[in-house]
Amino acid sequence: MKRYLQIVASFLTMLCIGGVYAWSIFVPPLINEHSLLTAQTQLVFGFTIAVFAVVMIFAGLIEKKRGPRRTALIGAVLYTAGYIVASFSGGGFGLLLIGIGILSGAGIAFGYVTSLATPIKWFPGYKGLITGISIAGFG
Repeated sequence: MKRYLQIVASFLTMLCIGGVYAWSIFVPPLINEHSLLTAQTQLVFGFTIAVFAVVMIFAGLIEKKRGPRRTALIGAVLYTAGYIVASFSGGGFGLLLIGIGILSGAGIAFGYVTSLATPIKWFPGYKGLITGISIAGFG
């Protein structure tokens, strides 16, 4: 039963961090109410994806050495800290870039690695199915 809960937890984690794709909802208010340029809003999103990709390498190494629980905790703390920092930005580009672009991007990497690698270890005979279920939450 515990391994089936792992699939549910993985899916729910991916659902949370997949919220990165909702960035376009924030763009019009940032442009209209906070006078950010379209290029600045896209740079924040671009940084998020770039940091996510680069940090995933290190997150994978940490997951192997320290285990999924610690890795997921690091991801949760970074992701949450990123949005907290961004909430104090008042629409300012610098804090948005640090909060969303860097901190939450790193948090997404840690959450993604944990949510993908752990269920595959628990269901080695169903790697494709388990990967599909996990990634469905992200998309």
